[in-house]
Amino acid sequence: MPITEETKKRIWKLIIIAILICGALFMLFAFFLNKGTLVISAKSPYLVSIDGVKSVTCNQDECRVEVAPGEYPVTVQKEGYRQVELNVSVPIGGEAKEEVTFQLVPKLTLIGDEATLKLFTEPSVDTSDLPKTPLFFEDNYVLYLERDPQTRHQTLYVRTIEEGKAGEKTLVTSFIRDPKDYLIVPSIEKNNKVALIDSTEDGSVIYMMDLKEKTRKSVLTLPEIKDLKWMPGTEDFIFEGREDGDITSSVYYFTQGKAQKLELKTSLKNVVPAGKDRLIAATVQRTDEDLTQMEGKLVVLGENEATPSAATLFSVTKSPVLKFIDYSLTSNQGRLLKAAPDLEIPEKGKLSETQKSAYFLIGGRDFELLFTD
Repeated sequence: MPITEETKKRIWKLIIIAILICGALFMLFAFFLNKGTLVISAKSPYLVSIDGVKSVTCNQDECRVEVAPGEYPVTVQKEGYRQVELNVSVPIGGEAKEEVTFQLVPKLTLIGDEATLKLFTEPSVDTSDLPKTPLFFEDNYVLYLERDPQTRHQTLYVRTIEEGKAGEKTLVTSFIRDPKDYLIVPSIEKNNKVALIDSTEDGSVIYMMDLKEKTRKSVLTLPEIKDLKWMPGTEDFIFEGREDGDITSSVYYFTQGKAQKLELKTSLKNVVPAGKDRLIAATVQRTDEDLTQMEGKLVVLGENEATPSAATLFSVTKSPVLKFIDYSLTSNQGRLLKAAPDLEIPEKGKLSETQKSAYFLIGGRDFELLFTD
């Protein structure tokens, strides 16, 4: 039976309607349903770059970006911080959530001359009524050994400093045997304690004095102990010492009555306690690696490129490179903060008042290393 013109028209209408419906469904799917959402949570402001698709500046901590479903390489950037690279899978009609923590890019800045800034200068105090013996300071305190006129024993005294003058002296403890080569390290403000390193030909002893309990005890003996620094917020401390058989000294961590040797080879003068279990250390290494590619990454410490053995040091001819290490006492690992090939090893280091940076004295100039925000 032949198809009439009327039937042909109906068929074409149906075809056109079907095409329109399919087109509308495709448009609905393409522009409304074929979408997913990438949700980034980070400290704003920051920039999210989705490779080959779009870049979005995020001024709020939670940033939502609509994209077609699929796999994407994503870069999250914040000025002054290391960029974060992600691989995300965005589901159709769903959300891909990512939490990003930015890592600060440490900044080393020359801030001035020590002669002007006096960051490492001891407190000014009138010494006219102080004995002609070594003086040791902590903020508003001065400590020294002086022979007691009655007992004839070397006695440790502490005096407060007020308006540049030393106040009344307080007796801490006396020693039957005279300490001759000694170092006094107080932690009066935080712990009411004073450490004294007494060194002789037979070895070194750390005495710990408790000003509140009025006690003294020997806590550690080694063939050599050079220096000691208190850890902030605790009664723990680090010290530089040497055991029998060691060629060079090492840094130790003293906690819970025990000393732990750290995989960190440097002078304690260049180590800054920066938290309960954190050290910022300046050290040198000899390596052919591109240190700029290592910044921000964990480095293996010990008998390796970060802190080589004495044999390695003498076998390599390349000049040592100064590096600043963020060292964890919990994991016994170090992260390279900054390499400074043009600088010499510092003479001293200390934590800033903000506790977000450390000061280092290098060749009469003061440098500030910003290591956290």
